[in-house]
Amino acid sequence: MKNFRIIYLIILLLFFHINTKAQRQANIWYFGNFAGVDFNSGFPIPLTNGKIDRWEGVASICDSLGNLLMYTDGDSVWNAQHEHMPNGFGLLGEPGSTESAIIIPYPQKDSLYFVFTVDAEGGESGLCYSVVNMNLQNGLGDIETKNVQLETPVSEKVTAVRHANNRDFWVISHGWETDSFLVYLVTPEGVNLPPQIYEIGTPHNDIGITGNNAVGYMKAAPDGSKIACVLQVNMIVELYDFDNQTGEISNPITIPADLSPYGVEFSPEVSKLYFTSRRFLFQVDLSNSEPDSIINSITLIDSSLTGNFFGSVQLATDGKIYLAHDFNPYLGVINKPALKGDTCNFELYGLSLLGRNSRMGLPDFIQTYFLPPNFKTENYCFGDSTIFLIDDTVGIDSVFWDFGDTFSEFNNSRNFSPKHKYLTPGIYVIILNMWRNGTNYIKQKIIQINALPDVNLGNDTLICSGSSVLLNATCQYGIYVWNNFSTDSTFLANENNSYSVLVTNKYTLCSKADTINISLLPLPEFNLGNDTGFCIFDSLKLSINYPNVLFLWNNGSTDSSTYIFDEGVYSLTVTDTFTCAFSDTINIEKHNLPIFSIGNDTIICPNTSIFLLNNDFKKYLWSDSSTYEILEVTAPGIYWLQVTDTNNCKSADSIVIVKTDIPIINLGNDTTICDNNFIKLQLKTQTLDYLWNTGSTENNITVSNNGLFWVEVTNICGTSKDSIFINTEYCGDLYIPNIFTPNNDGINDYFKIKGIEKEIWVIYIYNRFGDLVFLSQDYQSNWQADNYPDGTYYYILKHSTNTELIFKGFVEVYRGEK
Repeated sequence: MKNFRIIYLIILLLFFHINTKAQRQANIWYFGNFAGVDFNSGFPIPLTNGKIDRWEGVASICDSLGNLLMYTDGDSVWNAQHEHMPNGFGLLGEPGSTESAIIIPYPQKDSLYFVFTVDAEGGESGLCYSVVNMNLQNGLGDIETKNVQLETPVSEKVTAVRHANNRDFWVISHGWETDSFLVYLVTPEGVNLPPQIYEIGTPHNDIGITGNNAVGYMKAAPDGSKIACVLQVNMIVELYDFDNQTGEISNPITIPADLSPYGVEFSPEVSKLYFTSRRFLFQVDLSNSEPDSIINSITLIDSSLTGNFFGSVQLATDGKIYLAHDFNPYLGVINKPALKGDTCNFELYGLSLLGRNSRMGLPDFIQTYFLPPNFKTENYCFGDSTIFLIDDTVGIDSVFWDFGDTFSEFNNSRNFSPKHKYLTPGIYVIILNMWRNGTNYIKQKIIQINALPDVNLGNDTLICSGSSVLLNATCQYGIYVWNNFSTDSTFLANENNSYSVLVTNKYTLCSKADTINISLLPLPEFNLGNDTGFCIFDSLKLSINYPNVLFLWNNGSTDSSTYIFDEGVYSLTVTDTFTCAFSDTINIEKHNLPIFSIGNDTIICPNTSIFLLNNDFKKYLWSDSSTYEILEVTAPGIYWLQVTDTNNCKSADSIVIVKTDIPIINLGNDTTICDNNFIKLQLKTQTLDYLWNTGSTENNITVSNNGLFWVEVTNICGTSKDSIFINTEYCGDLYIPNIFTPNNDGINDYFKIKGIEKEIWVIYIYNRFGDLVFLSQDYQSNWQADNYPDGTYYYILKHSTNTELIFKGFVEVYRGEK
């Protein structure tokens, strides 16, 4: 994880370095008669290796580190080895033009550059551009597109300034014989056409006398806020507001100049404007924006009545303004251009050219290169040291930083590249005071120190083996990298390991790492054994021997053992002193006892044997201790068998065996019983099989009618038979029924009077109307009420000899439904 963080920081530092390179594109000048100056060391060093020999317009450019790329007089282009580029001839810029050329980087195309050129005195070549590709000629460059004409005719004026977006550029020129400014926007797509045209100010034209309004410099202010333009014949300098966001030119102010003004330049912080007129150098104070104040502030800085004409005035990256005077081996120097009047410290012979001569012109540059250096900050994350770097410290005498951290005792620094660690996250205003050439420049920037992601994985912890803990690093706008390269906001930790996460806010790029150590504790493992069971009416004991733990069975028991009385799934959870828990489960079945029978109690006949049999069981144990499936029995007694099934459940059965003979029976002698009486024929033994001639299989029958009765008695040993004859007679008093049913069903079909059989009786029967319907002198119980309807009939029964025996009554005849 540390390696990941180091790589991440290296990438940030590289990014910082790339974006804080010094802006030294204007640090090498070639001009005049083979003259040159190098500003890369922070102060000017004369150069004598240049190839330019021109009176006026020239241009050069370096890379951002100050390495020379090319220079030109508007006609030819030389590379860094001071050789003509192969296609670097015949550009349409006139070397005698005031600003014959200016070089502009092609936005977002590091190897390409535009060379804009202008013709002299409103010549027909006008404003053109060519394109240099620095990848050609092994990195020395060559022109790949030449002399693309944009406008003709134009004045001898062209300047450039960076767009407010800090990517594109504005290239400004002026039409000839017109009051039109031509403003071109240069973007990654190239030169935008048509240009923006602003018809404002004094026309640039030939007014028919010596001199020409085409001559003279035009410059943009380094901050892109203004443009100054010289009209030589009109003897004026015009000052305009410029909007580097839109390209608009507005609010002209006409500043009177002496005879033949030529060069013009702004001080770095745009508080002063300088221009030359023949042998005079003037300063204009711009600190008050009112036109009258500006015009009335014109101050003569120097006059050289005996010297050569003053030419171009050009701001350099050291913050000084250099002045060219014709055929002079020195450049004049305005050492403190931001100061008013003589305090600007102008030296007429301020810089020796080592015998080379200046002429009227000095190189044209993108004016933005001369802004006082800004500063950059890096590392906006709380807890890191914020780095402060000035873009380019060349020419800076001293600095004073105010970090805006008012509660810090280290809120200020005089270091050129200090570091500061802020006490709390928040918004801070940084103020940088820089002193260069006696002038104080103040730069201000607002930064935000961002809070680190609020990530806390917690304290190192112990977890039980087999369990896990969810590590949560979730933060707002977080990007996550765990030490296993997972990019989720959470991580499920389940191993004995150290877990780290780096959380980066995707907007602020602030990161914070946290680490947690996870240690696994062993589980209190045990085993309840294989699934098992127990027999019904029994119980099962489950027991675990484990010290210093808590037990919890799913039946609620908290003992180390528990008794099981019902089938089901039983589990035990054992928790140790670290709250690590382990569970095991066992399935308990309740087994029914084996169901079997060795038979009912039985008997054994003399001289025989029987076999008791059972099978399909695991074990057998007979009452005689034998263990076979079959037991042969030859004697009476009580015999039992215990069986064991595959579940080890046991069950027993017993049988009583008695010895017996063929049954002996006797129903007795034949006998007579009274009519309407009964006799019970019964055998004493009840364990035999019986069959009576009546169909009964009981050991007794009840007899109420006469006849022959017999029985067969059977046991396992054999069958015996006996019989008896039963005779019946009426033995009671006279009995006269009060109803009979003569329907010929064989039951109660006659008016039968019992007790008259042995004597003679006379009977009279009358219907309910008193009519005699039947008469018998010796009644034999034979009246059937033939041909008479159902109903009530009256009788008189008389003994034939005993006149005192007379019975009267009624009898009902009922045949039932027909």
